[in-house]
Amino acid sequence: MQYSLFYLYIPSTWGTGLLTLKSAIDLSASIYGYCGSEQLYNKMAEVFSDEGLAQLATRSVVGAFFEMSDHLNVVINSKMNDFCRSYHAAKMFAIIFNFRIS
Repeated sequence: MQYSLFYLYIPSTWGTGLLTLKSAIDLSASIYGYCGSEQLYNKMAEVFSDEGLAQLATRSVVGAFFEMSDHLNVVINSKMNDFCRSYHAAKMFAIIFNFRIS
C-alpha cells in the first residue's frame, strides 16, 4: 500500500495520468461524434419494446434468407483484408438492427 502511495508524489505520474485521461476523453468524443452513439442508444431503446422486438424478429428471419447469408459467407470464407470483413459485418448489423453507422 505504501509503495503505491509513493507514486502520488512523483510529478511525472500526474502528467502521464492527465495525458491518458485527455486521450480517453478525445477517443470517446470521437466515437460519440463519428459513430452516432446517441442514435444507437435511441435505436436500442426502440428495439426493446414489443413492437421493436417483432420488427427485429422479422428483419432477422427475412434477412437470413436473403442478404445475411451472402454477407456471412464473405465474413467467414473471404481472403479479403480485415476492413472488408468489418464492412460486411457492419452491413449484417445494419440489416438486423435497422441502424447504419455513418
